[in-house]
Amino acid sequence: MEKYDFENLNGEQWAQLLCEHPEFATECSWEKLGSEDWCWLLSVRPEFAKYCNWEKIEGYEWSVLLAEQPQFAEYCDWEKLEGWDWSILLAAMPQFSDKCDWGKLEAEDWDNLLHDQPQFAEMKTKRRNNQ
Repeated sequence: MEKYDFENLNGEQWAQLLCEHPEFATECSWEKLGSEDWCWLLSVRPEFAKYCNWEKIEGYEWSVLLAEQPQFAEYCDWEKLEGWDWSILLAAMPQFSDKCDWGKLEAEDWDNLLHDQPQFAEMKTKRRNNQ
């Protein structure tokens, strides 16, 4: 078995280690994990959610994480998601459309979203008509 210098691991290294060796969770310095680290780790190992500081997760990482693990929606601060983040999330998980702040989507966000989910074209039309 490999030896690890646990004290010197950064958040990215912890996420990588725990993805491969979840048995080291008891050694983890959870506070070292940042937004990207949590996104990656929870996408692969959702069982570590009990250790997560949800406030650390930013908009883009929320969109990626929820596309993989939608059960974490209850922890999401939806205000953190910007237009591009919404387009990524809704392209994969259209069921979150009721949470979307459609006003945040710009032209390229709409193009990305409508490529995969054309049923949202009516939302784009409504937004344009209400402006």
